[in-house]
Amino acid sequence: MALIGSGNLAHHLGGALWEAPTVDFCQWMARRPEQIRPPFPQIPIGEIREPSQADICLLAVSDRAISALAETLAPYSGLVAHTSGATPIDHLQACSNRGVFYPLQTFTAGQHTPLEQVPFLLEAASIQDLALLKTLATALGGRPVHATSEARSQAHLAAVFANNFSNHMIALGQELCRAYHLDPDILGPVTAQTFAKLQGQTARQAQTGPARRGDNPTLERHRQLLANTPLKDLYNLITHSIQTTYEDKL
Repeated sequence: MALIGSGNLAHHLGGALWEAPTVDFCQWMARRPEQIRPPFPQIPIGEIREPSQADICLLAVSDRAISALAETLAPYSGLVAHTSGATPIDHLQACSNRGVFYPLQTFTAGQHTPLEQVPFLLEAASIQDLALLKTLATALGGRPVHATSEARSQAHLAAVFANNFSNHMIALGQELCRAYHLDPDILGPVTAQTFAKLQGQTARQAQTGPARRGDNPTLERHRQLLANTPLKDLYNLITHSIQTTYEDKL
């Protein structure tokens, strides 16, 4: 098993590969190998070249680097798989054995994120390579999911809405607290409960708030508080989206 990359995802995968008892993690490479900071000294680290012993080479690199890296690895006879959610498998066209190994999860530098039950969206040019990727995902504790490039791109988009956009909304809420000299931590319990509720129902079922129940006086007071701020348009846009989603029940 070989890994290429020195960023956030590469370090999370590197740690998981090393800890997996059934994975022989034998080589870690990067354009700048000095940026690799493994917690274990036993893995050979070096510059990017054709993997010497591995059957699989994972590319945990930026999307824009995938095609060029595939050209570099063209002579390699093993399976080359990138880890991007938005990049089609065709970007590995230069490699005879190619696939995709995309963990649908958010990773933060310096914060350990377990891979247990994380969906790994997989694609490969052959049935044999797909089975190999499924075995690897299972070895890391993940949940293998076969997905075409188009389906994986849709899943990546969905994750942007569910994760990146929701996080941004919380950041804006924290800023509103600070504007009125309130401790942003007061939002902690309500945000925790927001996501806890999703363990037993869909987000559509869990939706609450003034837009959901048609509380127009409250909506108007909120708009007045946001008057002459950039957030007013965003508030109206999201409010309208919620209202049209549930308009048959208002």
